[in-house]
Amino acid sequence: MSDKIIVNNIEALNNALDIALSKDKSVVLYGQDAGFEGGVFRATKGLQQKHGADRVW
Repeated sequence: MSDKIIVNNIEALNNALDIALSKDKSVVLYGQDAGFEGGVFRATKGLQQKHGADRVW
């Protein structure tokens, strides 16, 4: 059995952004609909709820 986790591009991007926001409190994320429901592709889904509207909008 392999320890690999298979994710698609959107999940990988979401995970990378989550790690960056978690490790560095100076990181902010903004863009069209980035905070609202995670954008059109949902790449930022859940990040505003987890890291706050002052950092993800």
